[in-house]
Amino acid sequence: MTDMKNRPNLQQVILLGIRMKRDDELVKQLLIEMEDSTEAVHFYGLSDPDEADGGERKYYHLRLMQDAGLVEESGRHGCNWRMTNAGHDFVGLIRDAGMWAKMKERAAQVVPSYGLKLLYEVGHALARQKLRDMGLPLE
Repeated sequence: MTDMKNRPNLQQVILLGIRMKRDDELVKQLLIEMEDSTEAVHFYGLSDPDEADGGERKYYHLRLMQDAGLVEESGRHGCNWRMTNAGHDFVGLIRDAGMWAKMKERAAQVVPSYGLKLLYEVGHALARQKLRDMGLPLE
């Protein structure tokens, strides 16, 4: 476990280049958690005593999700998050384990280290293909 006094904060992670790798499963977990909640706004900060890293990993991933347009941070001091319409659309695609696996597989065939935007687009393409297969032509 990391000593809380010597633990880097998010600013240090960014400024010092401490390696953070995106975890797509955490992105999925956070989005589903947010959508399943009865709350419209969720607090995720950098001082979560329930997390070994104090919440930095979740916060970092929320910032990545914000970059992709899936969530927005708000509030006077930040750390308040709401899911955007695009976030809800994405959750609709990723809830099905088979679809989630296909999205990641297809995206990885194009670019081994794909981004959230590509995953989103692949998911929509797969959904459109399913509609075409059902006889509902899309233009």
